[in-house]
Order: sequence, then structure tokens, then C-alpha cells
Amino acid sequence: MAEKPLDLLRSAHRTALGELELLEKASVALKRNEDAAWIDLDKVFGFFDGELKVHFHHEEAILFPYLARVIGREGPIAAMLDEHQSLWRTLDVLHEKVDELKVAQPDSAGKIALAVQQISSHIVGLLRSHIQKEDNILFPLAEEALDPETLREMVARINAVEAPV
Repeated sequence: MAEKPLDLLRSAHRTALGELELLEKASVALKRNEDAAWIDLDKVFGFFDGELKVHFHHEEAILFPYLARVIGREGPIAAMLDEHQSLWRTLDVLHEKVDELKVAQPDSAGKIALAVQQISSHIVGLLRSHIQKEDNILFPLAEEALDPETLREMVARINAVEAPV
């Protein structure tokens, strides 16, 4: 299969899908009070706070502005931006619940662990759906709508720019 200009973003999506599987596993293990769940959860949070933040920055600061010049900011771009914000808000709630669980008394830990699992499931569903829309709609749209020189320039910028900390 021929390489496409936005395959580097698609590759980041594949990594994210793997991390979502780990989040699902960790949230179930937390409910069972398994110590290994904390290690997996820390790894997932590290991914969200690192690689996913960089990936979203590449989309928001580079891909979306280039594509907006051709299709406008409403429609698919606005929807993707809304989903990014929704994901960050939900991750904040997950962090709060995990912090509560760390100090919870045994009689309330089960209820909080269930909330962690439910929030995690929401994040998994949201991000999987988001990735599917970008991979199957937004990225092909960009690869079709943007001329080859613009795509090369955009990809070079994505490769060169780190996300702000």
C-alpha cells in the first residue's frame, strides 16, 4: 500500500488505540483491586499527557489551519476541535476520580472504582470514534483537498514542531 501524506498522524492513532486497550484493562483491574492496574494507569496517563497532547497540537496548530483554508473552520474541523476539548474535560474527571480512589476508604473504594471504569469506557468510546472519523473522513479529505506542495509543507511542519509543555 502506498504511503499517504498523513500516515504519521495515522500511526499516532494506532498507538493511541493500544493505549485505550491498556486503559480498559487497567480500569477493570482497579475494580478488582489489582496492584498492577496502577502501573498501567500511570502509563496511560503518561501517554495522554505526552504523546496525545503532542498529536492534538499537531492537528490543532498545523493540520486544521491548513485544511480550514480550503474547507472552512466549521463542519469537520469544528467537530474535531469539540471532541478534543471533550476528551480533555473527561480526562480531568478521570484524574479526579483516580485521585479519590488512591485515598478512598475500603467501604467507598468499590463505588469509586466503578466510576473510574465508567469514565474510562466513555474515554475509550470517544477517542475510538474520534480516531475513526479522522482516519476515514478528515485525513482523506485533507489529502484530497490540499495540493501536494501544501501537504509536504504541512507534514514537514508536523515533523519539526513539538507541542508546548
